[in-house]
Amino acid sequence: MDVEVEAGTSQQHRGVADALAYARDHFTPFFSSQFSAIQQLFGCLAFAPNLANSPYAHFFHSSRWTELAQQFTRECCSVLNLPCESALLVTLTAGCFALPTLAKLASVLQDKGFTLSSDTLPLGVDLPKQFQYHSIFSCPVSREQSTPDNPPTLLPCGHVICKFSMHKLLRSTSGSLGCVRACAWCVCVCVC
Repeated sequence: MDVEVEAGTSQQHRGVADALAYARDHFTPFFSSQFSAIQQLFGCLAFAPNLANSPYAHFFHSSRWTELAQQFTRECCSVLNLPCESALLVTLTAGCFALPTLAKLASVLQDKGFTLSSDTLPLGVDLPKQFQYHSIFSCPVSREQSTPDNPPTLLPCGHVICKFSMHKLLRSTSGSLGCVRACAWCVCVCVC
């Protein structure tokens, strides 16, 4: 039995020594900005055999793992420039930001005798940075990802293709760029 206790103690000392070596190798660049957190982690090493009854037990509570997973998801999505919330929530919130501008525009147009079409936005709405994501639209005609030079274009029939694909379809249907838009799915020519 003494051999088992000594082996366990030896293993704990190796674990503490490995933790100290890891901290020396990897924490040095963060000492100036994260000193307090690193200090608390080193305090945990003093209570390594019995962390559950230590002043640092809160670090190992199950809710911390949930918080860590959520923070990791937020950071990962931020690096990839993707939303970490559901698409419906993001869309609804962005719509709430844009609504006052559109309501004001609708009232101005109504005063001048114009009506606001419900399927297109007549102006760009500046949204906060948290609602700005990179475009991941892939044109179904050319199979290319859209770019600022080749943005997605909404056709009157409701389908969306890239601008360059629309120009190619226009040339093939009318011979020149005019006010006619061809849709590859509807097999129809939409007039603006």
